[in-house]
Amino acid sequence: GKPGSRKVKIGDNTQDFLSALYFLRTKELKVGESFIINLNDREKNYEIEVKILRKESVKVPAGRFSAYVAEVKVRRVRKKKPGTTLTVWLSADARKLPLLIKAGTKIGPLEASLISYGGR
Repeated sequence: GKPGSRKVKIGDNTQDFLSALYFLRTKELKVGESFIINLNDREKNYEIEVKILRKESVKVPAGRFSAYVAEVKVRRVRKKKPGTTLTVWLSADARKLPLLIKAGTKIGPLEASLISYGGR
């Protein structure tokens, strides 16, 4: 490896952040259900707990959608220390488009929304 880099053991079915989003899109979502995704970000392993809270209508620059609202809790696996909590809106259709993401950060709230998409 590169100087200063180290090897990190990862478990089966571990995702990076982007592949975790795609993995989430393959799941059949139901209100009240929750599941765990193992995630690796560079040299750290995390567990992400995803809980589907409700369905609601949401308006973003790309339009108005029926959406699943998911609470995503990020926590360290080894230290079991609670981390960031995100709220994610996914379109309630086969595409499960990420429509809106909200998070609290140390410097204030963060929000990202879908502006447009192809393949309508």
